[in-house]
This record gives sequence, structure tokens and C-alpha cells, in this order.
Amino acid sequence: QCDEIDENFNNNILFEDEDENEESQELTKCAEPDNAQGPTEFDQVVQQLFEEEEQLLSLHMQNIQRNAEYITEENLLLESVQSEDVDVDAYALRLAEILQDKTEMIQAVRGRLEPFRELLRKEEELSKKY
Repeated sequence: QCDEIDENFNNNILFEDEDENEESQELTKCAEPDNAQGPTEFDQVVQQLFEEEEQLLSLHMQNIQRNAEYITEENLLLESVQSEDVDVDAYALRLAEILQDKTEMIQAVRGRLEPFRELLRKEEELSKKY
């Protein structure tokens, strides 16, 4: 049963809040010996994993929403530059700003993704011990 719970945990990144709490409790029960005194290393990693997942998903969603706004703005920029009465310097400046912001957004997600992936690896290693 614990292997099945662990596999479900790793395969389902998006959880409803209730499902997430239930999943966390089941994973913790599988990792704890009957006479456990306080949280185990596995408990701590699972808790960190849920926290990192929540932050990563939130940041990713914010980036998706911001990118959707940029797509609209970039379409308007392209339309404006194709017309005869346009300030090409303003177009180039705004495009550079958008690209810089997109680069920073990608870097922020990558910065959250790597610690999350490391916790997934650690959780997998610890789950094999139990």
C-alpha cells in the first residue's frame, strides 16, 4: 500500500487541498515506525515537498497569466509597427522590456523547480528505506 501511495504522490503534481492533506498523512503513516517520537526525516521532506510544490505551482500560474498578457501586448506592438505612423524606437524599447521580464520569469520558475526536483529525489530515496 505504501508503494502505491508513493507512486500516486509522484505521478500527481496537482492536488486538491483535501486530497493533498490526506495524501501527506498517508505517506507519513507509511514512513513512521509504530513507536515514532516526532517527525522523521521522511516526514520533514514530505512537508517541504508540499510547501515547495505549492510555491512552484503558484509561481508557474502567475507566469502563465503574465505571458498571456504579454501575448496580447506583443500582438498590438506588431500591429502598430506594421502601420506607417509608428515610433520604431518605442517598439524596440518595449519589446526589449517584455523579453527581459520573460527571461526573469523563466529564471524564477527554474529557481523554484530545481529545489523541488531535488526534494522529489530525496523523497524517493527515503521512501525506499521504509
